[in-house]
Amino acid sequence: VNAYVDFAAHLREVNPDAYILLLSPSLFGAEATMVDGYLQDVVDARAAAGDTQIDWANINVTWEGSGCDGHPNVATHQDMADRLVEELQSHVGW
Repeated sequence: VNAYVDFAAHLREVNPDAYILLLSPSLFGAEATMVDGYLQDVVDARAAAGDTQIDWANINVTWEGSGCDGHPNVATHQDMADRLVEELQSHVGW
């Protein structure tokens, strides 16, 4: 979490006007819950530093299948992209 907070602070330094949306990786169950908590910790730390233009989103979807080595296939990537669009619309009005 500390390294991610430092990374987010660096992103803010080099992109002072950007809205930063951290994304939860493709994990499920207890792992997803754990990582989502870590992402919230990062957002909370940045908020405590006065950064209100950062949040996190979980764009995981029900897998429609996987490609090579368990990575999402094209259909699953599309579903994740659709979720990302929803989150961006919610957070920044795109």
